[in-house]
Amino acid sequence: MLSGRGCTTVDPKRIFELKHEGSKVQCQFLIEHLIARTDLDTLFNYLNQLVKEQEEIELTLDFAHVTNISSVFIGELMALASRAHSVEGTVELINVNDQVYEILVLTYIDKHIPIKRCVNRHKNPVSKLAAKRAKSQQGNMLKKIKSLALKPFGS
Repeated sequence: MLSGRGCTTVDPKRIFELKHEGSKVQCQFLIEHLIARTDLDTLFNYLNQLVKEQEEIELTLDFAHVTNISSVFIGELMALASRAHSVEGTVELINVNDQVYEILVLTYIDKHIPIKRCVNRHKNPVSKLAAKRAKSQQGNMLKKIKSLALKPFGS
């Protein structure tokens, strides 16, 4: 299905466009809302087939046009990333806007899949959430270190 040279594919429903260059595949979403079950079935059937056929695939999903995602999309995305990882492949999200990024952070997708946000992300409430989460984790680590340091030697 994938050749060594570059090619571009647009699905018949105009949901996404794929650009192939060897094992690198970039998926540009062409719709704003990734929520309709039929659209998601079309998208993930195709992406899962790519992962199945191409070992060590480097799949980049471009969210430049996306403003809304569903919980079904999140579940399918995690399953896709797991499948890609099982064949030594990767999935990366790029151009993610603040609204979508917030959903991805709240569902901890950012812990499993690299995310590159779009440039204009000022005054984003999720930045505060991510900072608070990082500070909390740092605080927990300091508490563990202090408890070990205060423990009597040899006990």
